[in-house]
Amino acid sequence: MLRSSREPRPRLVVREEPISGFHYALSGGVVAVLLFAPLAFGAVQEWAFAVVEVAATLLFVTWLWNQTRSNKLEIVRSPLYLPIAGFAVLALIQLIFRTTAYPYATWTETLKYAAYGLVFFVTLQSFRSDRQVRYFAWTVSAFGFLLALFAILQQFTGGGKIYWVKSIQYGWIYGPYVNHNHYAGIMELLVPMPLALSLSNRIEAPKRVMLGFAAVIMASTIFLSGSRSGMVAFLVEAIFFAAVLFAQRKGRRPALLLAAALVVTFGLIAWIGGSEIASRIGKIHEHLRAEEATGRVQILKDGIGMARARPITGWGLGAFPIVYPHFRSFYTDLFVNEAHNDYLQVLIEMGVPGFALVVWFLIALYRRGMHRLPSESRMSVSLRLAALAACTGILAHSFTDFNLHIPANAAWYFVMCALATRPAQESKNKKRNEIASC
Repeated sequence: MLRSSREPRPRLVVREEPISGFHYALSGGVVAVLLFAPLAFGAVQEWAFAVVEVAATLLFVTWLWNQTRSNKLEIVRSPLYLPIAGFAVLALIQLIFRTTAYPYATWTETLKYAAYGLVFFVTLQSFRSDRQVRYFAWTVSAFGFLLALFAILQQFTGGGKIYWVKSIQYGWIYGPYVNHNHYAGIMELLVPMPLALSLSNRIEAPKRVMLGFAAVIMASTIFLSGSRSGMVAFLVEAIFFAAVLFAQRKGRRPALLLAAALVVTFGLIAWIGGSEIASRIGKIHEHLRAEEATGRVQILKDGIGMARARPITGWGLGAFPIVYPHFRSFYTDLFVNEAHNDYLQVLIEMGVPGFALVVWFLIALYRRGMHRLPSESRMSVSLRLAALAACTGILAHSFTDFNLHIPANAAWYFVMCALATRPAQESKNKKRNEIASC
């Protein structure tokens, strides 16, 4: 039937299958763990991560109890299960056959990765609808904005103390983190969500402006924290997000809006702390020379030697700080706890098999995340890409730091992996009703 050019085009309305209160409660438990971990100094202290481990176990047991009660086993599948399981088996082999240089450290790290795996699994089982992911995105936006405001306020009034109370002997605090690079890491994981919501036509214009403002404030704190690696990682994830959105929508609007957000972000940065940030960027060459002598570059070279010494079995999950002094080629009175390159550390600790499993995981992550895009709504595409962009940012940062060894950041990363690869709403669960005035 003919239709006037001024009339709106027919659109498809997706009616989602109702989600039980149990799944909302379970997803709420995941969110509670995620909100707690960054505020507890990144959950790096034993008491804080013990809370995360116990909470992850309880969430899994709750899911299992509900499955038992309903007399059916319903598991949301994922291509990421196999590499995760393979990594766990490899760690157990190191423990059973005593190929690890320090069994206690390997056992402790295995429990940590088990907790991340449980959080990943429960996230996939509990986030059953696009509506839940939208609620999650709004929660992330609010939490990230408040965390960024707190970080800025503490920067100018905290006197070098976390929460205005806790002093530290070493480190460069920002927000609730002892290390400013790890604060940048958590923001890399959070910023894409408000950005995705601000690009949605389904949200009213005033709310989109508010979300865009929240994203700008959050992104600006990455630069204000002074983390050079964080700055680069944020730009990488922003470019990834804009490029894929541009390709999917075949339009300029998303890319232009993201470019505008970056311009506003840089303007805000210049106004609040431009001179200090310019000084940090201007000293990159000097910083690299220092790193080459006694810093990350030298640790990288030493780490390659460690990997060559045990290329197959590795030194054991979590054993890097114990073994590294035997390979260290420079003097320092500081304790080198990580390799400052997550990829190299996997190769050192887990050998070539462990590194191959990580590569498998990453390939499956991007294949599954990108494969689902053409068949989904714009909002769903934006949120899935936001999760994938968050993973991209932290993975880029992992070349020069160890964000994935910070429990809070690692937990957020695995949740973003779950959201990026969660099954799309199947057609049988989507009763498409065409609404058109013919």
